[in-house]
Amino acid sequence: MAAEVSVDKGLVSIIVPLYNCEDRILRCVQSILDQTYENIEVIVINDGSTDNSLKVLKEGISDSRLKVFTQENHGVSYTRNKGIDIALSNETDGWITFVDSDDYIDPNTIYDCLDYDDLDSIELIHYGFRRTTEKDIESHNYCDNNKLIINRFEALQNFLKGRLGHKYVNGNWITHVTAALFKKQIINEENLRFDTTISMGEDGMFSLRYLDFVKNVRMLNKAYYTWWNRAGSLSSANGKKIISKLVKECSIIWPTMLDRIISFDHKLDLLYAEWIVSYYGFILNYSAKVNLAYNDVKKYYSTIFEQQKELQYVYNQKLNSIHEKISRLMLKSKSMFVSYAVVKLMRIVNGYGRE
Repeated sequence: MAAEVSVDKGLVSIIVPLYNCEDRILRCVQSILDQTYENIEVIVINDGSTDNSLKVLKEGISDSRLKVFTQENHGVSYTRNKGIDIALSNETDGWITFVDSDDYIDPNTIYDCLDYDDLDSIELIHYGFRRTTEKDIESHNYCDNNKLIINRFEALQNFLKGRLGHKYVNGNWITHVTAALFKKQIINEENLRFDTTISMGEDGMFSLRYLDFVKNVRMLNKAYYTWWNRAGSLSSANGKKIISKLVKECSIIWPTMLDRIISFDHKLDLLYAEWIVSYYGFILNYSAKVNLAYNDVKKYYSTIFEQQKELQYVYNQKLNSIHEKISRLMLKSKSMFVSYAVVKLMRIVNGYGRE
């Protein structure tokens, strides 16, 4: 266990949703308990695991700071919300953060986050992350190890850039709740919770709504958080579920972001347009991978084409890349047939059918 640092800047509640992660939960929780900052509580909520996760955890770790709860399976948003309620039930000062049960954090994460003389002026602390494969080979991360303070406008810029290409690239992007410390006071007073109606992008929605109450963000550009990139096959049925979730996410997060964009007098319009186009390109790519049929294209893409207020920002901007320009033409045409044809062409060009 790492040596503890004698400093106390408030209780940090670390919420860990647990579901079927018997092979990684011990490393996850131990990495949290090994923090050099000692005033923490680890709230693990077993979300109806069907494997030995709960048994492995209870038999493998004994620590008074570890609190374990069990519930029927409800999904990650519901589970994180329950964790928030538990954290706020005994302490409304301090900080809340989240760690997924198959990931782990650096032992100095919490200490370094709170190692700042003017914490009262900071509403959000965010740090970098990196991915690791199933073979535990860490991918390169793009953090430059600098520390800086950014305002709400810069935080929204960071959020949009983090979603460009809709790829969770290694770095420091405010779209991730698992690489951030949130003030309990703000969560409590504004009654902020995760949206349980969506199962993809719920972390981004939480971060975006939280930013409404932020003036200053402390950014630690070091990869303290390691995210396990679980590999898996992409079946047609699974791919359709992902596309359905992405489309639903778009129908919620695009207008939510637009409300924020409008308040900045067109300064974020281009970035917003690029952000929407990147979502659309990602959906097209998934559609090609799973060989989406024409009726499925009609089913899913109609929801996208209905968002005229949001898409107008795409039509009005001078986009740079050829891919962005093609996507803009497709969105403006609102043609299901054109979208379907492009999906088929992408499948051929990328060789998805030869897998």
